[in-house]
Amino acid sequence: FTVDLGAAMYTVVEGAPSTYNITAVRTGGTGFFTVDLQYTFSGSASASDLTSAATVTLTFAAGSFVENVTLPIDDDALAESDEGLTVTLVNLANDASGQGSLAGSAAATVTITANDAYSVDFGASSYAVTEGTPATYDVTVVRSGGTGAFDVDLVFALAGNATAADLTSSATVTLGFTTGEMIKTVSLPIFDDGIAEPAEDFTISLANLANDASAGQGSVAGSASAAVTIAASDPFDVSLDAATYAVSEGVLSSVDVQRTGGAGSFNVDLGFTLGGTAVAADLGSTATITVAFGINDMTRTVVLPIADDTLAEAAENFTLTLSNLATGVAAQGSITGNATADVTIAASDPFTVGLDAAVYTVSESAGSLSIAV
Repeated sequence: FTVDLGAAMYTVVEGAPSTYNITAVRTGGTGFFTVDLQYTFSGSASASDLTSAATVTLTFAAGSFVENVTLPIDDDALAESDEGLTVTLVNLANDASGQGSLAGSAAATVTITANDAYSVDFGASSYAVTEGTPATYDVTVVRSGGTGAFDVDLVFALAGNATAADLTSSATVTLGFTTGEMIKTVSLPIFDDGIAEPAEDFTISLANLANDASAGQGSVAGSASAAVTIAASDPFDVSLDAATYAVSEGVLSSVDVQRTGGAGSFNVDLGFTLGGTAVAADLGSTATITVAFGINDMTRTVVLPIADDTLAEAAENFTLTLSNLATGVAAQGSITGNATADVTIAASDPFTVGLDAAVYTVSESAGSLSIAV
């Protein structure tokens, strides 16, 4: 009779199951015998990949043709490539018939397929940060599965309305995960530019997974990207420079619109409300005036269109109102303080009434006296 292994090669997945059976098969004969199965680590596997690497003696009872051998595969939790070893039948002994032999090499290769695949992704799909609070902002990169060391790049993609100037650095950051490390924290270098501006956004992505100790079992999960929104920290207020104004007909008059805090361009409307004693004829125009602020403008002067109507009349009044912050950094601004102001127009057409002389002389015979008022 001859004894051989049931197959020339076996493939087993690490940890599924924790043991794996191969077979030794007798061809011919019926007598009792024993044979040893030994492990040879000439491939990439080592004794540590088995829970025991001791030689196993198989006992074939009289009339037995197949014996199962359990391979004690160790699930070592290491991120690694597939590993190989050889199992061989040796030392056929206690042969009751004295006619047994090992068939050929009586060997088989065993490939242990690693089960330590992993993926890398951000801890969240989006992050909201505020300029300057704090100067850096932490995001997390998370490994799911596996334990081996690897590197991965974090890349800044300024495809939104943020620019490189909104970061103290936009250079790619290489993150090195050590063996067993599952979470890495990265500080985003947000720059507090002191400019009043709308919220800005950019994207961070993971790319270039390298130096993978698991020999290619790592991957970047899905898009592995996250949106970052920077909420501006540069609010500002807009108001008139006084709550009341006194102007005169025929005299050039103006008011100042002021910005307090921040920077950046925006527009604000200055409107006229004729709810007092003034009428449209008292103004050269009642059309709303759009006041445009440049990036660094803190005050804009507006000339009031007061008409000199030459009418003798009492003082008149109307109201100025700021409204409709728009364009540029308007979202960071608010109209506060003197949002409205009362304007009084002092009349410029005074007159007097009097007699044309202080003393008149007339004779009784004149019959009448003419005087002028």
